Formats: sequence, structure tokens, C-alpha cells
Amino acid sequence: MQYCCPDMVNNFFLGMAKTECVSTASKTAESEKGKLIMLVNDFYYGKHEGDTQQVQQEQKTHTTFKCFSCLKVLKNNIRFMNHMKHHLELEKQSSESWESHTTCQHCYRQFPTPFQLQCHIESTHTPYESSTICKICELSFETEQVLLQHMKDNHKPGEMPYVCQVCNYRSSAFSDVETHFRTVHENTKHLLCPFCLKVIKIGAPYMHHYMRHQKKGIYRCTKCRLQFLTCKEKMDHKTQHHRTFRKPKQLEGLPPGTKVTIRASVGSLQTGSSATSSVSTSTSTFQLSPKAKNTTTKNHNRSNTNKSKAKSKPTTSRKQNAWTNSKKKKEVTNTALHNLRYRLGAHKCIECYSEIKDFASHFPAYVHCSLCRYNTSCSKAYVNHMMSFHSARPSKRFWIYKKHSEELRGVTVVCLNCDFLTDVSGLDSMATHLSESHTHTCQVIIE
Repeated sequence: MQYCCPDMVNNFFLGMAKTECVSTASKTAESEKGKLIMLVNDFYYGKHEGDTQQVQQEQKTHTTFKCFSCLKVLKNNIRFMNHMKHHLELEKQSSESWESHTTCQHCYRQFPTPFQLQCHIESTHTPYESSTICKICELSFETEQVLLQHMKDNHKPGEMPYVCQVCNYRSSAFSDVETHFRTVHENTKHLLCPFCLKVIKIGAPYMHHYMRHQKKGIYRCTKCRLQFLTCKEKMDHKTQHHRTFRKPKQLEGLPPGTKVTIRASVGSLQTGSSATSSVSTSTSTFQLSPKAKNTTTKNHNRSNTNKSKAKSKPTTSRKQNAWTNSKKKKEVTNTALHNLRYRLGAHKCIECYSEIKDFASHFPAYVHCSLCRYNTSCSKAYVNHMMSFHSARPSKRFWIYKKHSEELRGVTVVCLNCDFLTDVSGLDSMATHLSESHTHTCQVIIE
């Protein structure tokens, strides 16, 4: 067939070759007629190995470090760093402060309520790869288009703000630098601060510096997860590290005026021309400037930006956090609460026993407690749960209302259209039953 119909075979395999080339992770960039398609990972993120010769010449020591809080002696620097982190966790667990229940244990960001913190953890700090998470900020966004708008407004191509101060190893992800330090610089005198990546060689100043980060007078960088003790350190960090460190390899040697289209995932690359409308909402277009040597994002495609704004209104605020985006996600799943069928009059939540003014706002999302099996959609009940069961000295202000516990034991929920009934322990089953049977209604009977 190759000899009698060569044109037909070539055209057939040409389309297959394009698909296979796009699906490979190492060849995610496509160059067409004056146009280049790249993924967010290739355009914005990167790694730099630093001074490898200095790493090879670094002397390994078996220096011991003494904790002046509990007088324990640790064998090496990594164990001392882990010991300090353990001290911090114990102090937060025994503290009555509101901050101990609203601070993320992964990126040390603070949120208004424990409910918002849990939404942030479930949407951002997940083991699964997501195309809507900014690896530099460690924040989750509603859609890929909102992520692309955030990257265009806040970050530069090849931006690597996390730097190892020992060997100048750097990366776009904080976890890369932390893992590098723990493996390469183990059994040395260097101690790494997990808040600002500062390196200290003596145990006592390191403990003092570590505990200063727990005070309220800290300066957080708005473009990454780092926090600093002085405003000067924060400004120096933003000016020196939040810029293009190394231009992506795919942009080297391209003629001026080449359009670069940025996409968030490989799936959008494989959609092809049959799904042009969906692809256009998750792309961001740039044009190489002939005058700029180090920057590649000065000229933007205004028409594409206007189309994306018309279809979805992305949030461009630099202070946007993961809670607002995860809240928007949950609103999509809880749209049924806006049209919920219920009788007129006052309604009280049987979890927090407070009056329900609006069902959609009272039950914004379904979250899981990371410390036990407790699940709820009531934000007030989640706060009461955290303060009552996961605090060493719970405050009376947030204690679960025990005076109503006896009343809840005699609650029975009955479906008026069938024989289905349950007690308080089966309220989730009743909710599932009502969602599947749209014409059914239930009644709460208090014995």
C-alpha cells in the first residue's frame, strides 16, 4: 500500500504523528507558522542546579545541636530542624489562640476561619497533579483560564524565587529547594529556616530566628509563600528573585514577533481544531518583542485577552487566596440549595443550633476534618468541632452547645412520599434520598 498510495499513507500518518508528539511530556511545545505553543510548566517553571563544584567540596561534619527549650541533643542538622518543627506543632496544639486553628501547616498561610483553612488544604495541598494550581504561590484557582491570568499578572517566564543560600540551587517550587537541602546539605553546619529559606550555622540564633516568625509582625511576600522578619528583606527578595532567572529553552533562537500561546494542560493541546471554543478560554498568548532580550512577555494579544474576559471574569488581585477560589468551586456543587424546597418560618441547624437565614451560605461546602473522620457542611459546626475536640484547652466560646444534645437524640426525619425514615445518624442518607427523588419532601419529628 505504501508503493501504490504514498500520498494517502503520508497524510494518514501525519495526523497520528502530531498527536503522539503532543501527548509526550518532553515534547509539549509545538512550533507552527510563526507560532509556538507551550505549557505553563515549561514557560513559567524551572530548576537551576547551582554551584555543583561547591557542593562536592562541602565538608560533611557530625555536628550536634542542643535544643535550649527541652535540653535535648540532636545528632545532625536535619534532625534539629525536624525537632524545631515538632516543637512548633506541640505549641500550637496546646495553645488557645485562634491562629493555631487557622494557619496552614504546609505553607504557613493564615485564614479567617478553620473552615476556610480546610478548603484551602483540600484544594491546594493535594497529592494529585492539578492544572489549576500555581506551583510558585501554592494557591488553587477556579479554572485554567483564571490560573493563566494569574500567571500573566504576577509571574515571569522562568521565574525561580526559591533559592538555596548555600549553593545557589533554585527552583520555582518550594518543595524542590527543601528536598534539595535535606538530601545534599545533610550532616553539615547549615540550618534552613522553612519560613524565609535563610541559612544559619549556630543552634541558638536559629531557634531565636525560628520563634520570631511566630510573632504577628512579619512581612509576607505577595508573589510566593515566603515570609520575612523585616520589610527590607521582603523588598530585596521581590526585586532580586521574582523576575526571569533563565529564559525557557523553547524561546531561544526564535525570531522577534513570534506569538507564544500558553496552555495549562496537555489535554487542551490534544483537543485539536474540533474544540476551538474550549481551547480559546484556557490559553494565554504572548508575542516576542524585538527590543527585549531578557523578557518575553511585554506584548500581549489584546484580542485574546478580551475574549477570555468576556467568557469568564478572572480575578486579577494579587491578594487572591485559595479560599475564594475553592468557595467558587463549591458554589457550583451547592447550586441546589438556592432552589431548596422548604416550609416558611424559622429554621434552625441541628449541628450548630443557630438560625438558618440562607441555606446556600450556611452550608457553603462539604469538608472533611484532617485529624479525624468528622465531616460537615456547616461552617459554624466545623469551628466548634476544631475548638472542642482538637484543642488541648478548648474555649467555652466555641464549645458545642451541649444543652441541645438531649433534644437531638429524639429527632426523626421522615419522607412524606415513601416509607423512608432515619434518625440523626442517617441525615446524609436522607439528603441523598431527597436529591435523587426531586418530588419527595421530608419532615422533622421531635419526640
